[in-house]
Amino acid sequence: MRKIFIGDEKEYARRLTNYLLGHLPADIQLQSFTSPEILIQEEEMADLYLLGEDFYEKVMALVPDFSERDIFLICNRQTEDGFSRLDPPKKLVSQICDFRSSRDPFWRNHSGPCHLVALYAPFPDISLRRWIWEEMEAGDLYLGLQDMGEEEVPFSSEKRRRRDFPVGIRALASKDFPAESEEAVPDMGSLCYYIHLHEEEILDKMKKMLHREEGKYFLDSPPWFFDFLGLQEDDYRWFFHTLREDSGFSRIYVGLGNNAIPSLEYLSIFDRMILLDSPDRDKIHNYCTRFVRTAIEEGYLPESSIEVKDGSKTKRSAYGWEESFEAGRPF
Repeated sequence: MRKIFIGDEKEYARRLTNYLLGHLPADIQLQSFTSPEILIQEEEMADLYLLGEDFYEKVMALVPDFSERDIFLICNRQTEDGFSRLDPPKKLVSQICDFRSSRDPFWRNHSGPCHLVALYAPFPDISLRRWIWEEMEAGDLYLGLQDMGEEEVPFSSEKRRRRDFPVGIRALASKDFPAESEEAVPDMGSLCYYIHLHEEEILDKMKKMLHREEGKYFLDSPPWFFDFLGLQEDDYRWFFHTLREDSGFSRIYVGLGNNAIPSLEYLSIFDRMILLDSPDRDKIHNYCTRFVRTAIEEGYLPESSIEVKDGSKTKRSAYGWEESFEAGRPF
């Protein structure tokens, strides 16, 4: 569900639209109408219509079969199951999210906890996000913990500018909520602020930051690794435990970056690990061999949970990103 049309008298439609903009996931587009005639002339259909009771009657008088669309009525009087002008708007947000859950698998709660997959490549000339694209399925999430953020977005998604997210290291350095910026683009650096606070509504805040490409969801790496310096192991464990239990995702990929992992104990957080090797480079290949052996011997991950693949074919070039992928070989 991506588009909602709101139809009602001018002032109420304006106030409701402003509220929903701040409380619904950012990928939902809202458009308000104060004239039934203009609404029915709109060529593109919405996924959901929020219509005032009087507004709806005028629309039905013009287009009798309009009732076949998905419509939430904004009633003049309170009802037990519906939504009225006297109800708090958060009730409507909850109803919209329930409706979206029934239509979009991404927002549907799964019967069990999600599967956490770590992705790690100990060499710098590779885009983890670009590499994992082929591995991901619709409804999967990729979180970029890459220590040095990528210079470009390899997908066609337009980065959303938002004013309500903390930006970079200022979020961890400031005692108060950091200054807003029109140029702010939400990324994992923005989310670090809330992870550090163990924010109760961390999942709602994270989902508002995500961008979607062909049904796959992404939160990009920050441009500098400093954003991660304020987080301790217990912060990461709390965050990933929350994701595992309550995120609603079936699978989450976490890009761990290209430099040395601070501690192999972090690996015990994940259910599976994909290690990208570069067999044609002896030092990197030897490092990967020792990495796997140590992780297994120390008991951080069982041998069956570590998969080694050839990542050497996906490199940054002077002219952009190579499009080749290679499934690699089991270690």
